[in-house]
Amino acid sequence: MKHSISSRLSHLREDSGKEKQDLARYLGITPRSYSRYETGERTPDLSVLICLAEYFNCSVDYLLGRERSNSLNVIDREDALCYKDITQKGYNGKLAHGLIKEIIEKQSYQERVHLSDNDSVKYVSKDHMRQLLMRMLAEIGE
Repeated sequence: MKHSISSRLSHLREDSGKEKQDLARYLGITPRSYSRYETGERTPDLSVLICLAEYFNCSVDYLLGRERSNSLNVIDREDALCYKDITQKGYNGKLAHGLIKEIIEKQSYQERVHLSDNDSVKYVSKDHMRQLLMRMLAEIGE
């Protein structure tokens, strides 16, 4: 169970673009104490798990590894885009990062696109990207 909690905490933190210091500050603990949660040296107690679940907008069951993968938004690779897909088409990396970040930050972890239970790459659906770009064009045209 420790591995599930530690890997999920690390994944959620990286996905949200946060540093270990940010989480330590939020929890009121030292960065080293938080780091031990991600390495599996320590297991967070229930009150800390609840705070982390609220912070990451996920369930405690997810953090504990008890939530099944079918509760995640798993889609086919052909329907998804990642940073590398956009930059390989010749677009600026900052643009690619910004577009993906704009979509992901408005979604809960369960709403985010996953290709599998344990992917570490940030994906967005092509439909979400189209919707964002269409909204941007509409706003520019106003």
